[in-house]
Amino acid sequence: MRPYVRDSGSGPTVVLLHAGGANSGQWRALTERLSGRFRVLACDMSGSGRSPAFPHDATYTLDEELRFLEPVFEAAGEEFHVVGHSYGGAVAIKAALHHGTRVRSLTLFEPVLFSLLVEAAPRGAATREILGLAQSTTDSAERGDFDAGAREFIDYWFGAGRWASMREEARAPILATMNLTGARWGAVFDDPARLADLRRIDTPALVLYAQHTRAPARALSALLGRTLPNARSVEIDGVGHMAPLVNPDAVNPLIESFLAEVGSMVSVADSGA
Repeated sequence: MRPYVRDSGSGPTVVLLHAGGANSGQWRALTERLSGRFRVLACDMSGSGRSPAFPHDATYTLDEELRFLEPVFEAAGEEFHVVGHSYGGAVAIKAALHHGTRVRSLTLFEPVLFSLLVEAAPRGAATREILGLAQSTTDSAERGDFDAGAREFIDYWFGAGRWASMREEARAPILATMNLTGARWGAVFDDPARLADLRRIDTPALVLYAQHTRAPARALSALLGRTLPNARSVEIDGVGHMAPLVNPDAVNPLIESFLAEVGSMVSVADSGA
Protein backbone atom coordinates (compact mmCIF):
# COMPACT_ATOMS: atom_id res chain seq x y z
CA MET A 1 0.00 0.00 0.00
CA ARG A 2 2.52 2.58 -1.14
CA PRO A 3 1.82 5.17 -3.85
CA TYR A 4 3.71 5.19 -7.11
CA VAL A 5 5.65 8.44 -7.59
CA ARG A 6 7.39 10.02 -10.57
CA ASP A 7 10.31 11.90 -9.01
CA SER A 8 12.28 14.32 -11.17
CA GLY A 9 14.27 17.55 -11.04
CA SER A 10 15.82 19.31 -8.06
CA GLY A 11 15.11 22.35 -5.93
CA PRO A 12 12.02 23.25 -3.88
CA THR A 13 9.53 20.39 -4.00
CA VAL A 14 6.21 20.50 -5.85
CA VAL A 15 3.67 17.71 -5.26
CA LEU A 16 1.27 17.17 -8.18
CA LEU A 17 -2.13 15.52 -7.61
CA HIS A 18 -4.07 14.34 -10.65
CA ALA A 19 -7.77 14.31 -11.53
CA GLY A 20 -10.03 11.34 -10.84
CA GLY A 21 -9.88 8.77 -13.64
CA ALA A 22 -6.42 10.02 -14.59
CA ASN A 23 -2.96 9.32 -13.16
CA SER A 24 0.37 11.04 -12.66
CA GLY A 25 0.99 10.91 -16.40
CA GLN A 26 -1.36 13.88 -16.83
CA TRP A 27 1.42 16.08 -15.45
CA ARG A 28 4.20 15.14 -17.92
CA ALA A 29 4.23 18.52 -19.66
CA LEU A 30 4.16 20.43 -16.36
CA THR A 31 6.89 18.21 -14.93
CA GLU A 32 9.12 18.95 -17.92
CA ARG A 33 8.41 22.65 -17.49
CA LEU A 34 9.20 22.73 -13.76
CA SER A 35 11.97 20.19 -13.29
CA GLY A 36 14.71 22.64 -14.26
CA ARG A 37 14.20 24.59 -11.03
CA PHE A 38 11.96 22.38 -8.87
CA ARG A 39 11.89 18.84 -7.60
CA VAL A 40 8.60 17.44 -8.89
CA LEU A 41 6.75 14.56 -7.22
CA ALA A 42 3.84 13.45 -9.41
CA CYS A 43 2.08 10.58 -7.68
CA ASP A 44 -0.64 8.10 -8.56
CA MET A 45 -3.42 8.27 -6.01
CA SER A 46 -4.96 5.08 -4.68
CA GLY A 47 -6.45 2.82 -7.33
CA SER A 48 -4.98 4.93 -10.14
CA GLY A 49 -2.06 4.29 -12.46
CA ARG A 50 0.51 2.06 -10.79
CA SER A 51 -0.75 2.57 -7.24
CA PRO A 52 -2.72 -0.12 -5.41
CA ALA A 53 -6.40 0.31 -4.60
CA PHE A 54 -7.88 0.37 -1.14
CA PRO A 55 -9.33 -2.95 0.04
CA HIS A 56 -12.98 -3.24 -0.98
CA ASP A 57 -14.06 -3.61 2.65
CA ALA A 58 -12.29 -0.40 3.75
CA THR A 59 -14.16 2.87 4.18
CA TYR A 60 -12.66 5.32 1.74
CA THR A 61 -12.35 9.01 2.68
CA LEU A 62 -10.14 11.92 1.69
CA ASP A 63 -8.38 11.54 5.03
CA GLU A 64 -7.61 7.93 4.13
CA GLU A 65 -6.25 9.13 0.78
CA LEU A 66 -3.98 11.54 2.66
CA ARG A 67 -2.72 8.69 4.82
CA PHE A 68 -2.07 6.64 1.70
CA LEU A 69 -0.07 9.54 0.22
CA GLU A 70 1.90 10.21 3.41
CA PRO A 71 5.10 8.66 1.95
CA VAL A 72 4.92 11.29 -0.81
CA PHE A 73 4.63 14.15 1.67
CA GLU A 74 7.43 12.67 3.79
CA ALA A 75 9.64 12.53 0.70
CA ALA A 76 8.72 16.14 -0.10
CA GLY A 77 10.67 17.39 2.90
CA GLU A 78 9.96 20.05 5.48
CA GLU A 79 8.28 22.44 3.01
CA PHE A 80 6.63 21.91 -0.35
CA HIS A 81 4.16 23.31 -2.86
CA VAL A 82 0.97 21.44 -3.79
CA VAL A 83 -0.84 21.50 -7.14
CA GLY A 84 -4.15 19.68 -7.55
CA HIS A 85 -6.68 19.28 -10.35
CA SER A 86 -10.32 18.28 -9.85
CA TYR A 87 -10.30 15.30 -7.47
CA GLY A 88 -6.62 15.94 -6.84
CA GLY A 89 -7.59 19.49 -5.94
CA ALA A 90 -9.88 18.19 -3.21
CA VAL A 91 -7.00 16.13 -1.84
CA ALA A 92 -4.72 19.19 -2.13
CA ILE A 93 -7.07 21.22 0.08
CA LYS A 94 -7.01 18.45 2.66
CA ALA A 95 -3.21 18.36 2.46
CA ALA A 96 -3.06 22.09 3.18
CA LEU A 97 -5.36 21.66 6.18
CA HIS A 98 -3.36 18.72 7.50
CA HIS A 99 0.21 19.89 6.84
CA GLY A 100 -0.29 23.56 7.69
CA THR A 101 2.79 25.74 7.28
CA ARG A 102 4.70 22.95 5.52
CA VAL A 103 2.64 23.84 2.44
CA ARG A 104 4.30 26.93 0.95
CA SER A 105 1.70 27.40 -1.78
CA LEU A 106 -1.52 25.84 -2.98
CA THR A 107 -2.56 25.73 -6.64
CA LEU A 108 -6.08 24.48 -7.34
CA PHE A 109 -7.61 23.89 -10.75
CA GLU A 110 -11.35 23.45 -10.16
CA PRO A 111 -11.16 21.22 -7.08
CA VAL A 112 -14.22 19.08 -6.39
CA LEU A 113 -14.56 19.22 -2.61
CA PHE A 114 -18.30 19.56 -3.08
CA SER A 115 -19.09 19.24 0.62
CA LEU A 116 -18.19 22.94 0.76
CA LEU A 117 -20.69 23.79 -1.98
CA VAL A 118 -23.38 21.84 -0.14
CA GLU A 119 -22.53 23.77 3.02
CA ALA A 120 -22.72 27.14 1.28
CA ALA A 121 -25.71 26.53 -1.02
CA PRO A 122 -27.49 23.28 -0.14
CA ARG A 123 -30.48 24.04 -2.38
CA GLY A 124 -28.64 25.85 -5.15
CA ALA A 125 -28.95 24.80 -8.79
CA ALA A 126 -25.24 23.98 -9.05
CA THR A 127 -25.43 21.80 -5.95
CA ARG A 128 -28.45 19.93 -7.28
CA GLU A 129 -26.70 19.43 -10.61
CA ILE A 130 -23.59 17.80 -9.16
CA LEU A 131 -25.62 15.70 -6.73
CA GLY A 132 -27.59 14.41 -9.69
CA LEU A 133 -24.44 13.44 -11.59
CA ALA A 134 -23.07 11.69 -8.52
CA GLN A 135 -26.24 9.68 -8.03
CA SER A 136 -26.57 8.69 -11.67
CA THR A 137 -22.95 7.58 -12.18
CA THR A 138 -22.94 5.75 -8.85
CA ASP A 139 -26.12 3.89 -9.81
CA SER A 140 -24.49 2.79 -13.09
CA ALA A 141 -21.35 1.61 -11.29
CA GLU A 142 -23.30 -0.29 -8.64
CA ARG A 143 -25.20 -2.29 -11.25
CA GLY A 144 -21.92 -3.05 -13.04
CA ASP A 145 -22.55 -0.87 -16.07
CA PHE A 146 -19.16 0.82 -15.95
CA ASP A 147 -19.36 1.90 -19.58
CA ALA A 148 -22.57 3.88 -18.99
CA GLY A 149 -21.17 5.49 -15.85
CA ALA A 150 -17.90 6.41 -17.55
CA ARG A 151 -19.73 7.79 -20.59
CA GLU A 152 -21.88 10.08 -18.45
CA PHE A 153 -18.93 11.18 -16.31
CA ILE A 154 -16.53 11.85 -19.20
CA ASP A 155 -19.12 13.57 -21.39
CA TYR A 156 -20.11 15.79 -18.46
CA TRP A 157 -16.57 17.02 -17.81
CA PHE A 158 -15.06 16.83 -21.32
CA GLY A 159 -18.10 17.58 -23.48
CA ALA A 160 -20.82 15.57 -25.19
CA GLY A 161 -19.57 12.73 -27.37
CA ARG A 162 -16.08 12.62 -25.89
CA TRP A 163 -16.43 9.05 -24.56
CA ALA A 164 -17.52 7.73 -27.96
CA SER A 165 -14.50 9.39 -29.61
CA MET A 166 -11.92 7.98 -27.20
CA ARG A 167 -9.63 5.11 -28.17
CA GLU A 168 -9.97 1.85 -26.25
CA GLU A 169 -6.53 2.27 -24.67
CA ALA A 170 -7.62 5.67 -23.31
CA ARG A 171 -10.88 4.26 -21.97
CA ALA A 172 -9.26 1.32 -20.18
CA PRO A 173 -7.73 3.16 -17.16
CA ILE A 174 -10.96 5.10 -16.66
CA LEU A 175 -13.07 1.95 -16.70
CA ALA A 176 -10.62 0.38 -14.25
CA THR A 177 -11.45 3.04 -11.66
CA MET A 178 -15.24 3.05 -12.11
CA ASN A 179 -15.68 0.61 -9.23
CA LEU A 180 -14.47 3.49 -7.01
CA THR A 181 -17.21 5.83 -8.21
CA GLY A 182 -19.52 5.69 -5.22
CA ALA A 183 -16.68 5.80 -2.70
CA ARG A 184 -15.06 8.83 -4.30
CA TRP A 185 -18.30 10.75 -4.62
CA GLY A 186 -18.98 9.95 -0.97
CA ALA A 187 -15.52 11.20 -0.05
CA VAL A 188 -16.02 14.64 -1.61
CA PHE A 189 -19.61 15.10 -0.40
CA ASP A 190 -19.19 13.76 3.14
CA ASP A 191 -15.82 15.26 4.05
CA PRO A 192 -15.90 17.02 7.45
CA ALA A 193 -13.87 20.07 6.33
CA ARG A 194 -15.85 23.29 6.53
CA LEU A 195 -15.46 26.78 5.13
CA ALA A 196 -14.36 28.00 8.56
CA ASP A 197 -11.45 25.55 8.36
CA LEU A 198 -10.37 26.92 4.99
CA ARG A 199 -10.25 30.44 6.39
CA ARG A 200 -7.25 29.30 8.43
CA ILE A 201 -5.25 28.36 5.30
CA ASP A 202 -3.20 31.55 4.89
CA THR A 203 -0.63 30.10 2.49
CA PRO A 204 -0.54 31.80 -0.95
CA ALA A 205 -3.16 30.12 -3.14
CA LEU A 206 -3.94 30.24 -6.85
CA VAL A 207 -7.48 29.20 -7.81
CA LEU A 208 -7.75 28.48 -11.53
CA TYR A 209 -11.04 27.89 -13.30
CA ALA A 210 -12.11 27.45 -16.91
CA GLN A 211 -14.25 29.71 -19.04
CA HIS A 212 -16.22 26.75 -20.40
CA THR A 213 -16.61 24.75 -17.23
CA ARG A 214 -19.65 23.28 -15.49
CA ALA A 215 -21.76 25.29 -13.07
CA PRO A 216 -20.78 23.30 -9.94
CA ALA A 217 -17.05 23.68 -10.64
CA ARG A 218 -17.43 27.40 -11.32
CA ALA A 219 -19.52 27.93 -8.18
CA LEU A 220 -17.06 26.05 -5.97
CA SER A 221 -14.04 27.83 -7.47
CA ALA A 222 -15.68 31.19 -6.81
CA LEU A 223 -16.47 30.11 -3.25
CA LEU A 224 -12.85 29.11 -2.65
CA GLY A 225 -11.62 32.40 -4.07
CA ARG A 226 -13.76 34.23 -1.53
CA THR A 227 -12.92 31.95 1.39
CA LEU A 228 -9.18 31.28 1.23
CA PRO A 229 -7.62 34.37 2.86
CA ASN A 230 -4.57 34.62 0.59
CA ALA A 231 -6.07 33.45 -2.70
CA ARG A 232 -5.89 34.81 -6.22
CA SER A 233 -8.47 33.62 -8.77
CA VAL A 234 -7.82 33.41 -12.51
CA GLU A 235 -10.28 32.45 -15.24
CA ILE A 236 -8.65 30.77 -18.25
CA ASP A 237 -10.25 31.66 -21.58
CA GLY A 238 -11.33 29.07 -24.11
CA VAL A 239 -10.89 25.91 -22.02
CA GLY A 240 -12.96 23.50 -19.94
CA HIS A 241 -12.66 21.53 -16.72
CA MET A 242 -10.13 19.07 -18.12
CA ALA A 243 -7.75 21.76 -19.42
CA PRO A 244 -4.71 20.48 -17.46
CA LEU A 245 -4.97 17.33 -19.60
CA VAL A 246 -6.18 18.64 -22.95
CA ASN A 247 -4.95 22.27 -22.93
CA PRO A 248 -1.79 22.20 -20.78
CA ASP A 249 -0.24 25.12 -22.68
CA ALA A 250 -3.03 27.34 -21.35
CA VAL A 251 -2.62 26.17 -17.77
CA ASN A 252 1.01 25.31 -17.10
CA PRO A 253 2.55 28.78 -17.64
CA LEU A 254 0.21 30.17 -14.98
CA ILE A 255 1.26 27.49 -12.51
CA GLU A 256 4.94 27.99 -13.27
CA SER A 257 4.67 31.77 -12.89
CA PHE A 258 2.83 31.48 -9.57
CA LEU A 259 5.39 29.03 -8.16
CA ALA A 260 8.22 31.30 -9.25
CA GLU A 261 6.50 34.29 -7.64
CA VAL A 262 5.95 32.46 -4.35
CA GLY A 263 9.52 31.23 -4.45
CA SER A 264 10.75 34.80 -4.79
CA MET A 265 8.63 35.86 -1.83
CA VAL A 266 10.05 33.03 0.26
CA SER A 267 13.63 33.90 -0.73
CA VAL A 268 13.17 37.53 0.30
CA ALA A 269 11.61 36.51 3.60
CA ASP A 270 14.38 34.02 4.33
CA SER A 271 17.06 36.64 3.59
CA GLY A 272 15.54 38.95 6.19
CA ALA A 273 15.04 41.75 3.67
